[in-house]
Amino acid sequence: MNRVPGTTQLLVAGGDSTANITSSPILLYDLIPNSNSNSSNVWYPPRLPANATASFRRVHHASITTGKDGIILQGGYQTTVKNGTVVSSLVTLKPGNAYAPQSTTSIANAPKAPALARHTMVLTSGGYAIVLGGVNSRGVLANLSTAYIMDTQSDRPEWKAVPLSGTPPEPRIGFTTVMVNSTTLLLFGGTKNFKSAHWVAFYLDLPTWTWSSPTAQGNSPRRWGHTATMVGNTMIVAFGKHNRDLVVQKSSAIGRSSH
Repeated sequence: MNRVPGTTQLLVAGGDSTANITSSPILLYDLIPNSNSNSSNVWYPPRLPANATASFRRVHHASITTGKDGIILQGGYQTTVKNGTVVSSLVTLKPGNAYAPQSTTSIANAPKAPALARHTMVLTSGGYAIVLGGVNSRGVLANLSTAYIMDTQSDRPEWKAVPLSGTPPEPRIGFTTVMVNSTTLLLFGGTKNFKSAHWVAFYLDLPTWTWSSPTAQGNSPRRWGHTATMVGNTMIVAFGKHNRDLVVQKSSAIGRSSH
């Protein structure tokens, strides 16, 4: 889910659903309902152009919101391909284009894009997209000793593989990453086998691209398939699983960061 830049709307695109979403894989929600749109307290599909492509019908992709290109979706399993396949493609979604996926922009055509699914992507305050983890088209978990970065504000953006120092987290999927501040990324949770969850938090110092894992106080929750949101200096973790069968129905505050 992403905030639509310049509006009071939330947007979800793609993903799994128990409902029939073949008519529109995009849904909007108005945080401040517009009386003229009859959108009060309901999710609704935008009116996509007739020539809209299916390039954003994907699952287990990553997304961020940028000021320049709106919402961008990257990677994931392309559901329009039989049995699905991991893709490296990126599309942008902007209200000015009626949310039709754009795949001809400079950011969408940035070379050397990673082909990953079940990965994460965050946007730094300096406008850099950072991709970590996930699984490739062969089903191999990506090594977290490498990050993929792209300057979303560049006129000629390009994905670059950046080697990371320190002791990296174990390869995993279903984890979360958040920006603690302008120079520190926090990685939490995830799983490598859909059976058990990780619980140790890792910090990535962006100026030096170095991993660290400071000792945390209290009982760290074991989670994968969860959400993580920064509220001030506290990361709130909600939902997810901590083993194969048990769904977690409460949230946890991971703690305040001194970074």
